[in-house]
Amino acid sequence: MKVFKIVFTSIGALFLIVAISVFISKRNFMKRAVKTQGKVVYAGQTATIAFLDANNNEVEFSPNLKCNPPCYELNEIVDVYYDKDNVDDVMISGFTSQYLLVLIFGILGTIFFSIGFGFIIFPIINKGKGEKLKKFGIQLETTLVDIKKNQYIRVNRRHPYNIVTEWVDENDDTFQFTSSNIWKNPKKYIEEDTIIIVYVDKNNFNKYYMDISFLEN
Repeated sequence: MKVFKIVFTSIGALFLIVAISVFISKRNFMKRAVKTQGKVVYAGQTATIAFLDANNNEVEFSPNLKCNPPCYELNEIVDVYYDKDNVDDVMISGFTSQYLLVLIFGILGTIFFSIGFGFIIFPIINKGKGEKLKKFGIQLETTLVDIKKNQYIRVNRRHPYNIVTEWVDENDDTFQFTSSNIWKNPKKYIEEDTIIIVYVDKNNFNKYYMDISFLEN
């Protein structure tokens, strides 16, 4: 699981760096490039666009983007940017050609980084909440009710486990508590009569922390 956290966070960070780098590169190119108009001379899955450079020489180029159906119509006029020192360095003006890669890497990077970072930061936050409840909350000795898989989360075809316990007060009111996600099956470490400590906020039993540190031993 530790490897998963590092890999997902690293991939997400790398994709975000690529997205930012591509965005900066495109913006810098547009600042130094010459803007002109080109004409679509071939409108297939990969279009061919012709334009005149500053020396009145005709230049033809084909964007890397493939479209089906075609993105452009024959004889359509489009804005293009080209490097005056290298006319082969050309970019069509428009969201797709300018920012599509930025969008793809940005979305993928955000997803991967959020998942990986979430798995790293959530246990830290949960531990901090637990320390606070240990210090200021009430300690309950709860009994095991169930050990079940969390079907709402799946990583590498695996579901984490949750320990479910309960505690009955002097009025015979029953309170149930669920542990944080556990990525190894805890069944072999827990017997039916195991007492599991839960710390609760004395003013709100919905705020609690189940101490499952014994699973680390």
